[in-house]
Amino acid sequence: MGAVAVQQGRIVSAGYAGAPSGQPECMQEGCIIENSKCVRSVHAEANLVSWAARTGTKLEFAEIYCTHFPCLNCAKLLHNAGVRFVVWDLPYKSQSDLEHEAVVKLISLKEFKYYR
Repeated sequence: MGAVAVQQGRIVSAGYAGAPSGQPECMQEGCIIENSKCVRSVHAEANLVSWAARTGTKLEFAEIYCTHFPCLNCAKLLHNAGVRFVVWDLPYKSQSDLEHEAVVKLISLKEFKYYR
């Protein structure tokens, strides 16, 4: 799973689902499962926002392109970062359009070609 942030047609930040920086990945150490979810990894969108903050990159009015529909926590994080909209390709297991749509504008890749 991955995500990129774009401003004025240029990638300004990127993230992928994985362990925190410097920590072993699930493929090396195995997943840490709590409530049927791996808690070792950080979502791609959260890593994208973290990297932007670390490098001093503002995400206000950025467009986010991600492989999967963001979870509600990531949608809220993107909203608070000032993201303009999120384009996603694949559904996420706990997708809830109405709940998420109130947080940040979400556009499926299939619909995106008609959006601009």
